[in-house]
Amino acid sequence: MKEKQSVITPPHLQAERLAIASSCCGFTGEAVLTESAVIMVFAGMLGAGEALKLLTTAVFPFLSGILMLPLAYIALKLTCRKLTVWATLLAAGAYLGTVFTPWGGSCKVSLLLTLLVVFAVSLSGFVAGWFPLLDTFLLPERRTGFIGRMRFMHQLSAVTFLLLTGWWLGKEPTLPRLQMVIAIAGVIFIGRALFIWLLPKFNEERSKDLSWQQGIITAWRNQKLRRGAFFVGGLNLAIYGTTPLWIIYLQKNGQGDNVLVYISAAALSGMMLGYLIVGRLHISDHARALQILLRSLLVLSLILLVLPLKGAVAAAAVGMVLLLYNFCIALISVCATALMLNAATPGNKTMAMAFFGAVGNSGMGTSRVAAALLINFAPVNWLAGYLHTNIFLLLLGISTLLLLIMSLTGVFSTGASSKAVQQLNS
Repeated sequence: MKEKQSVITPPHLQAERLAIASSCCGFTGEAVLTESAVIMVFAGMLGAGEALKLLTTAVFPFLSGILMLPLAYIALKLTCRKLTVWATLLAAGAYLGTVFTPWGGSCKVSLLLTLLVVFAVSLSGFVAGWFPLLDTFLLPERRTGFIGRMRFMHQLSAVTFLLLTGWWLGKEPTLPRLQMVIAIAGVIFIGRALFIWLLPKFNEERSKDLSWQQGIITAWRNQKLRRGAFFVGGLNLAIYGTTPLWIIYLQKNGQGDNVLVYISAAALSGMMLGYLIVGRLHISDHARALQILLRSLLVLSLILLVLPLKGAVAAAAVGMVLLLYNFCIALISVCATALMLNAATPGNKTMAMAFFGAVGNSGMGTSRVAAALLINFAPVNWLAGYLHTNIFLLLLGISTLLLLIMSLTGVFSTGASSKAVQQLNS
């Protein structure tokens, strides 16, 4: 029986290659529009303030947290292939529409935010159908290895694109150059739908799924899944705003726009290195590993609070610390994925994954929306002194405090088994 499971057919291998290509195209596009300094610099040139610039990076995770469960129900009714393809094409239309927002007159900032909302809603539909689609062709014994390769490759493609973008934009990028970057990234993003459409067709087994209401109730009653989901949500609440906050903070202290793009690439590089190395760590104690990683994030957060702000050395130091910061986040995400895979109730995986993703993305979106609101309504300078304390450092201090609280609570004492983590890392 075990020997039979190890047999993989050419259509399965083709599907894996096309899925990785799809992920590289999609993630590279997403990184430009939702994770990098490109969109914040672009929004600033349109006249958006610091709060709105930060809000542009919060739209997707915030709406995804709200919409993930309803869209998972649509995934149960439609084929995952159709849902992911049409959601991607709609998102691509909104993506390319952002290129033309500078000609929107007095409404250009509002138009940009509207298109980002459409992009976020559409992208949430893609996420709801993507992992169930992967389950149609991934053999159980190849799943974890494939996901590791896929994440590494799409991180590598995004980092490469951002590094080339930072070099080409220069220290003071012009608006036409930023538009060209977004347009190129939007065309690359369309490749996600193309490669999904080219996937060989496999049967989508949805008959065992519970109804939408029963699925949510079952997911909620799963204590291990629920605890893990709220841990990830709390962690995202604490850390997800760190990189964009530092990008805006360094911009206010005179760093060039191309330097900010390099720092975004450094943060993504940390994630990429984390996914590459995690399989070689052979984590045996899951709970202890999470506590070590959380405390590592806490130490890195304290370092960020005392770093100097001006000059090339300061920018390089921040970039290096953010690289290590995101490296730890990647390792934690592997542990969280192990929990989700191990804890999901058989026959309810679609809703279980949607529940887990909804809570996690809610933490991401809330982190950035709350930061944007505080920046908008709070005084810019609260205290003066060596640390140049202002609202940005206050928010980073709150993030550090949340990490301290989480590192002391031991939330994962009944989390995923170390066996599941070892299986994910194999």
